[in-house]
Amino acid sequence: MKHSVLTLHEMAELIYEMLVEETRPDDRGHELLVHCSEFGSQVYHPEYAVDRDVLVVLCGVYASNYYMGLVRKMNFEYLGQACDLKISSFSDLDSIELMELGYSIASGKSASCDNGSGRARTLMESAIPVILNDKQTIRHSISQKCSNSFVKAKKKLTVEKDYDRYTSLKSLFHSIRMAGFACRYAKDGAIKPDEYKWLYLEIMDDYKNNNDEEVLTLIHTKYKKLFNETMSRFRLYYPK
Repeated sequence: MKHSVLTLHEMAELIYEMLVEETRPDDRGHELLVHCSEFGSQVYHPEYAVDRDVLVVLCGVYASNYYMGLVRKMNFEYLGQACDLKISSFSDLDSIELMELGYSIASGKSASCDNGSGRARTLMESAIPVILNDKQTIRHSISQKCSNSFVKAKKKLTVEKDYDRYTSLKSLFHSIRMAGFACRYAKDGAIKPDEYKWLYLEIMDDYKNNNDEEVLTLIHTKYKKLFNETMSRFRLYYPK
């Protein structure tokens, strides 16, 4: 069944109601919290998004191994567009996802639903800055994600069975954007979502106007230099 919603609050309520209907009170633990936020390209360049990315965060004793499976069966259309749900328990969110979640909450691009206590939003707002105070963990997790994305950008143009030019483009962008977001968070306590839109436009232009071999040359020269510069700045903000 497809659910058509106009607000994130409607989506959060539908998910919450479904989980209550599909589980017994004894199976839910002491609380069930649902939070929905605009996510991904909806945050940093919505005009170029091909669908609606929504992060669904579930909190509760059985969030990881039971609730998530139920929510994955739901099909949403949000504001008339296909909706791509990323479903996670709060404890499984990585550093960059928490930074984006914090921005979505602060800018009103999110909604929560619980038993009326308001704990869902309170939990997010209070826990995110505490978790993101661990700079060593952030350095490790984001360094790894950025490196993997940079390698993936090349792999998607060079490995025949994995070939995907659009995924290569996105991976190249993310490899630099994530570290840049982390630098901004360290400096200001919040990301600036449109800060790297110029980079996305430049990468799109390079992929549009060059063949695969030429793009690979640009990745190894122009973008490798920018990647290294951004990662060096990132490591200054997040020392070992």
